[in-house]
Amino acid sequence: MAEHPPNRRELERTLAGLGLTPKTYRALMLLPLVYVAWADGHVANVERELILKFAGSRLHLTPET
Repeated sequence: MAEHPPNRRELERTLAGLGLTPKTYRALMLLPLVYVAWADGHVANVERELILKFAGSRLHLTPET
């Protein structure tokens, strides 16, 4: 029998266990950028700066979120 997808509460509990809150869910959209930046085993300063700039300007994330 196929597994059912997690319901919203299960997903929220899982994300909370990872330290994410509803205010920080947007940070998940950065994962593809981080994966590409990390592809060579490290993140260059310019890559880090661009990811942080994108996070602030497009996702409205701040160091506090």
